[in-house]
Amino acid sequence: MKNNLKKNLPQTIRELETFARKKSSKGAFNWLNAAAESGITKKINQDAFKKVEIIPNFFHDTSNLDTSTSFFGHKLSMPIIISPMGHQTQFHKNGEAELAAGTKFENILLCFSTQGRMSLKQIKRKCPRGKFIWDFFPFGPRKWIKEQIMDAKNAGAIGCALTVDAPIRSVRYLDRETKYDARKHGKFYKSMPPDISYARKLKSEDLKWMKEYCGKTPFIVKGILSSHDANLAIKNGVDVIWVSNHGGRMLESGYSSLKALTEIKKNVKKKIPIFFDSGVRSGSDILKAIGLGADIVGLGRPAIYGLIWAGKKGVSHMLTLLREEFETAMINSSISKISDIIARNIMKSNLK
Repeated sequence: MKNNLKKNLPQTIRELETFARKKSSKGAFNWLNAAAESGITKKINQDAFKKVEIIPNFFHDTSNLDTSTSFFGHKLSMPIIISPMGHQTQFHKNGEAELAAGTKFENILLCFSTQGRMSLKQIKRKCPRGKFIWDFFPFGPRKWIKEQIMDAKNAGAIGCALTVDAPIRSVRYLDRETKYDARKHGKFYKSMPPDISYARKLKSEDLKWMKEYCGKTPFIVKGILSSHDANLAIKNGVDVIWVSNHGGRMLESGYSSLKALTEIKKNVKKKIPIFFDSGVRSGSDILKAIGLGADIVGLGRPAIYGLIWAGKKGVSHMLTLLREEFETAMINSSISKISDIIARNIMKSNLK
């Protein structure tokens, strides 16, 4: 491992956030960092990571470090997914496509959604080898949802995800007090979903026909925070559970995603892959999430910090910083490969 970062570049992800703040408009940056109401859930997410400690078991050879893993036969260089984030053209004129282009040196998962500004075909032109998952909200009738799934499959998506934890836009004090609405900024490449009221009518049985449309393409449900919902989703055909509270953006005083992860991992009746996001800010956070049961770990805001600061080069730089942190955390925990993180049971959790 070598640290070849130039002195004029952000040296940490924390510093990258500072660089992005200086370059961004106040309204756009506040929108990115806003959370439901006064932001309690966002803080709960990040505080939860502080309650998990890593207990190294030394005397293991880490000279041949391997951070790779796989997702339904697709090999990944790190167990990471860039979580879906909307309205990215307010941060860069090429939005989602530019962010995707910044990941080409890391073979990771990318997730984009109906709340973005670009179609998957448009994004893939900038990153043709990307491993994409398309995320859709239940913001339309069955016909519209079917179109989302079929379009994603035709565009080469390796997974389709349904977000269930945002049936209505939350009240965000920071947005309102800044008087900034991201939906009115940036370039639109496609029309928005037809009717968000459909999200309030979603039933667990609807997952069955969505899975039928997905066919062999893995079907993921994003926004799960309870064992009850996880088991219900699995019963109705879901292939992957994505534990998330939307980065704290939807429900004030919501349950910590990290607590939910530990409970879901323990209580799901069928063992299937688990994605996780909300509150991830460092390489050691990734290590902790995997140690508590996640197979793939998502991050959102740090990727946008990179996009704001320097477009695709900024996103690439963020991943360089993240890789260094993750590799350092693995080596200093005496872990040489991803499967050992859980197998060696090195996490001490004070989550209650």
